[in-house]
Amino acid sequence: MVKIKDVTEALNNIDHELAHKWQSNDLIKKNLATSYEYWLEDTGIPIPLKDYILQYIENAPFLGGIFTLE
Repeated sequence: MVKIKDVTEALNNIDHELAHKWQSNDLIKKNLATSYEYWLEDTGIPIPLKDYILQYIENAPFLGGIFTLE
């Protein structure tokens, strides 16, 4: 089970403005942890958590809301 602590550690290792912003948002970290677990369960495609988060960062403009820099 992926925990918020795991997401926080992954975010700490990403040098990106959004990663820094997301470090202080528990709602985003919970969302990332949950969606990462669903990804692994549904697809069976192993991807490191950091890479999964980087995909979120790349698609943040399309996600909008709390996922953006604004």
